Amino acid sequence: MHLKLRHILCCLMALSACTAESVKESLLRQEQDIERYINTLKSDTDNPVDTVYNLNGVYRAVLQAGAGEGAAAGDSVIFDYEAYIFASGKGDMYDAGSESNTLGSGSYFAGLETGLTGMLTGEHAQIILVGDKGYGNVPVGVLPPNTPLIFEIWMSRVVKQ
Repeated sequence: MHLKLRHILCCLMALSACTAESVKESLLRQEQDIERYINTLKSDTDNPVDTVYNLNGVYRAVLQAGAGEGAAAGDSVIFDYEAYIFASGKGDMYDAGSESNTLGSGSYFAGLETGLTGMLTGEHAQIILVGDKGYGNVPVGVLPPNTPLIFEIWMSRVVKQ
């Protein structure tokens, strides 16, 4: 009986390691797909994107520049958004709305918080992130674990604190 249990535990540990490795490979592929997408934005002949920030794996592509000081922790931000599943670009939209909250208050997951930081009043941008910078290994609504995302953001106002 102990031998069987040990065998099952060893199989589960091997499966866990295999799963962790496949997640790692999937996130690497997501990062490569995002970089290809960013390059298509930069090379768009009609409206090329000049400014792209790589914020430790969270990308912010500025589609329209804003003005003023960039949003920082403690500042209030007011914006409209559309949220998409990343599929080599905008995939299916899964959410849209308006937000008014304080950066650094824990209202947003870390990847979105990172992407919003530095945005200016009037800025229109896409925040693009791999699955572990989004909701991570947790399924949320229609989103499976480690889903790469695009948030299209229209920053209405940054209120400095």
